[in-house]
Amino acid sequence: MLEPKKAFEEIRQTYEKESARKFPNFIIYGDSGCGKTWTLHTAPKPILIDSFDPHGTETLKSLGCIDRGEVLVDRRFEEEDCDSPSAYELWLSTLRARKSKGLFDHIGTYCIDSITTFGDALMNRILQRGTRTGGIPEQRDYQTQQKKLQSMINICSMLPCHFIATGHIDITQDQVTGRTTTRLMVSGKANVKILLMFGEIYVARVEETEKGLKYALLTQNDGRFRARTRIGAGRFDASEEPDISALLKKAGRKVEDKPLFL
Repeated sequence: MLEPKKAFEEIRQTYEKESARKFPNFIIYGDSGCGKTWTLHTAPKPILIDSFDPHGTETLKSLGCIDRGEVLVDRRFEEEDCDSPSAYELWLSTLRARKSKGLFDHIGTYCIDSITTFGDALMNRILQRGTRTGGIPEQRDYQTQQKKLQSMINICSMLPCHFIATGHIDITQDQVTGRTTTRLMVSGKANVKILLMFGEIYVARVEETEKGLKYALLTQNDGRFRARTRIGAGRFDASEEPDISALLKKAGRKVEDKPLFL
């Protein structure tokens, strides 16, 4: 019995070691103006944001967190032209260079804002490689896009820091029943599989109250919006304040900022 017991103990220790090493990954999706990008500045610092949404990070500038060195924004990926794609290849080469230099060891949170426009840039590159630049995607193109998106999420989730992706939401209404359904806005059928790759799936919401606008993160599926938390199971309310560091602490996770690049 000693050998099986030893093997079981090694498996348990490996599991605990890997669980302690891995950072939870997040996706925050919702309508424009619901505070998705704003919420990013509440994550462990310093925060590196690769922005694919034109002017999407302007709200962070007004907070002063960029000037203080708490948030670093790379906006080169916003300049995308479907007739002359460049954003995806630039991002890929930049990511590889950062990894080889060990940059992510000094980053608290890495963000992609947003995965919706990232997916568009990726599709532009797929069409370009197929000598159909600016054309209409085919089924095989969507399949390639889905695989590369999954690969991207897996790579980013294995970095030695937290990983957060934002995304836009697609809302449709059944013309017969009037029932409203929502999903992550990504071209093709990749939206379902992409969500499955994130442990934390939050929907950014904003409501008008007597005291003004109230921003929140939906952390549980309510039948209309797909949301989920693993680290906050049994600890999080269905609707939480949009504060990533506070949620990590509430989940019993260790939250530490790394030295800023000043």
